[in-house]
Amino acid sequence: MKRNFLKSISIFLLIVLIFCVSGCNSNENTLTNTDDSKPTVTQPYQPTAPVSSNDNSDESVLKSLHTFNPDSDDDFAGVWHIAEGQGSQYENFVYMFDGNETATLFAGNTGYIGKYTLEKDKDGNDTFSSHLMFGINGVYTYKFNDSKTEVILSATESENNTVLTKIESFDCIPIPDSNPKIDESILGAWKSEDGEYYYFDKNGIMYQNLYNTMFTYSSYSASDGKIISTYSTGTSKESDNYSYSVKNDILTLNGFEYKKITIDQII
Repeated sequence: MKRNFLKSISIFLLIVLIFCVSGCNSNENTLTNTDDSKPTVTQPYQPTAPVSSNDNSDESVLKSLHTFNPDSDDDFAGVWHIAEGQGSQYENFVYMFDGNETATLFAGNTGYIGKYTLEKDKDGNDTFSSHLMFGINGVYTYKFNDSKTEVILSATESENNTVLTKIESFDCIPIPDSNPKIDESILGAWKSEDGEYYYFDKNGIMYQNLYNTMFTYSSYSASDGKIISTYSTGTSKESDNYSYSVKNDILTLNGFEYKKITIDQII
């Protein structure tokens, strides 16, 4: 939805401003939300393998959408936060590297997708490069500790260091509302002609992906042609309202059409 895309970008920029201001006034690093919405970094995060044809449960699908390979030879594969140094003002941001050059910046229940690369510079030094706009943005040399749970990134264009610490407990999927109203006609995966898609699970979790650049998990209810979704930005609780109808495997949301697709098309 174009309106929701612009809203999400505006919210993200507001989050950055809030984090910058709060980071200037506090030396604390926290991985919990600062509002009274559901926490995003509290539950054990278990990386999952891609969904097989024998496991299309809602929980398995949701957890398979954005994860990392725990068996990767890439020492960056995992979930991290900035503990010290350059970028530490973004104290509620979480960064995931999947072990296959996809990087994700999480703010609450929303993620912003980018890339990262591991290369060697002209002097033969190992370098890490990623451009996630906030916190991690540039080319760095790096050094891990012996347990691979901390890494120091040294920016190649300055003398600034960034210390990343690995997170062992993380979940960006919110807890669904108690006894949500769910219209079974909208369950499953839906995709627009221009590449935006949704997934509605039977337990009250909605997933929206905007052209593989950003995504949001939210709790939702759907009945009588109205959907209300609620999600955390990391600093506040937000709600979106939709009107919908379903006919002949076409879901119409706020006037935009989405065609029913199979689950393996969104994974």
